[in-house]
Amino acid sequence: FNQTSGTAATDFSGNGKTGSLRGNVGWTNGLAGTAAISFPSNNGALYSPDAVFSSAINYGGDWSITFWVYNYSFPGGYNYAASLTAGAAGVLVGPSAFRFYDGSSYLNGTLNLGSQAWYFIAVSKSGGTNYQLYLNGSTNGAGPLANNVPISSLFIGNNGGYGYSGMNGCIEDFRIFSR
Repeated sequence: FNQTSGTAATDFSGNGKTGSLRGNVGWTNGLAGTAAISFPSNNGALYSPDAVFSSAINYGGDWSITFWVYNYSFPGGYNYAASLTAGAAGVLVGPSAFRFYDGSSYLNGTLNLGSQAWYFIAVSKSGGTNYQLYLNGSTNGAGPLANNVPISSLFIGNNGGYGYSGMNGCIEDFRIFSR
């Protein structure tokens, strides 16, 4: 997304899929002057409906997600950066690390995240239930989890109101790859 105003986040992949900003969410300057979505009070999201994803991703195929995150603070511990299904699986960021939740268990990263700094986060799923976490390009955790997580709907900035705090910071350049 490269907008600087409005409530739509355009998909620049060429697929023509647009997300909508909901709640207390706005645009701000991100890295190198590009646009980032700001979540100043952890009660907003960018929502993309399930129709935007390929059948390979929807039915549990291999995928990767990447994005830049900047945390203002961590009220209440871990905050949802992105939920990949309606309220369950997703990426959470916290003061001690970031983690991936598959709906029943966590894969925890090993490196600390601070506030007031940009971090590049990637999560990759392969072979059903094998997940790898990356922080700033380096492996930050890997292992199997109980569930094969499809990407069926996307809430960037929170988990669609199913508990946990939403982001209190910025997210930029969110990408999904079918592998």
